[in-house]
Amino acid sequence: MSVAIDVAATGDVPATGSGPSSRLTITCHEIGAALGVAGLTATAGDLATQAGLIAAYNRAFAVTVGVLATLLVLTALAVPRGKPCATVSSHGAHRPRPGRPWRKTRRFPR
Repeated sequence: MSVAIDVAATGDVPATGSGPSSRLTITCHEIGAALGVAGLTATAGDLATQAGLIAAYNRAFAVTVGVLATLLVLTALAVPRGKPCATVSSHGAHRPRPGRPWRKTRRFPR
């Protein structure tokens, strides 16, 4: 899943900006994970007793299901339907700079 998100986030970024774009994507992923764990822990409540721990799992899972259902609906409404446009390139498929012919170079000596 992380590779698909990285490709979607950095696919249209020029080669010179791919490093900062990738770092920003990873940073946002880590911040989102930390906020998610903090939110579920706050929702769970009393984790000190066994009865509180059992009730906490039910609350945390109910909140998780609600958040995921909301995100599913928002994604279904936000993602356009149809074919992707032809100008979208895949990750790593950079075009040559103008005025410079595209040359294949050997990476490994024979």
